Amino acid sequence: DLLSFPDTNDYIIFELDISHSLASDDDTTEAAIQQLYTALDNNVQNLIAKGLLPDVYRPLFMNDAHGTQDYWGRISTANKARTVREKYDPELFWQKRTSGGFRLG
Repeated sequence: DLLSFPDTNDYIIFELDISHSLASDDDTTEAAIQQLYTALDNNVQNLIAKGLLPDVYRPLFMNDAHGTQDYWGRISTANKARTVREKYDPELFWQKRTSGGFRLG
């Protein structure tokens, strides 16, 4: 498990799927996404400060991480990701035959 959720706490997982049709809306949509991420983080930080939430590890799910979010910096270690890739994809099938996403060559 690259996310390394500790089993000492319960977690609520948010998945945010945002799309738009027109390229002319790119900047507006990007600004709205950044405002949403900031507001969610501020709310979590405030609840932690009030003692209503524990200050625990909060990973990002790679498939849903926004391009501006540091996915690799948020998982337990990049070496663990590479170890998993080496074990389950030693021939680099998924690295070479898929488009987009993150590469662990």
